[in-house]
Amino acid sequence: MQIKYKMSEQDFMDFNLFAHKRIGAKSRKARLLWFVPFFGLYFFELFRFCQKALLDYECFLYFNKHFFSSFVSISFIVIFIPVATILIVIQKITFKNYIKKVYDSLDKNTLEGTLSIETDKLVDITKISTMNIDFDKIKTIHEDKANFYILYSDIQGYILPVNENSKEFIRILCEKTGEGVQK
Repeated sequence: MQIKYKMSEQDFMDFNLFAHKRIGAKSRKARLLWFVPFFGLYFFELFRFCQKALLDYECFLYFNKHFFSSFVSISFIVIFIPVATILIVIQKITFKNYIKKVYDSLDKNTLEGTLSIETDKLVDITKISTMNIDFDKIKTIHEDKANFYILYSDIQGYILPVNENSKEFIRILCEKTGEGVQK
C-alpha cells in the first residue's frame, strides 16, 4: 500500500513539538530529582516552625532566631516559581522560532513524497532520494486528534494527517511491525 504525504510548516512544527515533548519527558524526570532537596528543606523548615509555634509560646523569638532559614524557604517559593515559569515560556517561544527557521532552510523536495509498505520494510520515496526503513527499526506509532506519528528514532519519523487513507495505511503498518498505535 502507498500513501502520498506533503509536510506543511504546521506539520513540521507539530512533529518537532511532539518529538521534543517525548524526549523532554525523559529529561524532566531527571530534572525533578534536583528539586527534591529544595522542597525537602522547605517542608522541613515549615514543619519545624509550625511545631515550635504550636508547642511553645515563644513563637516570635523562635521566628527571629531562625529567620534566615525561614526566609530562604519562603523566598524559594516566592522567587523561584515565577522565574522558572517565565523561563519555560521563553524557551517554548524560542524553540518554535527555531523550528520555523529550520523549516525555511530545508530543501522543499524532501517535504513531499510517497510512503510505501513493502513485504519487509517501509519505503520513503521523494523527488531526490529513496529511503528504506526495516520494520524492526520503527520504534513507535502514535496518534493524536489530528495526526499519526511514525517514529524510527527519537526525533526522526513521519507525520500523516488522520483520514481514512492514513488509518488504513497505519492499520497495515501495525500488522507488519507488530506495533500498536499509542494515543
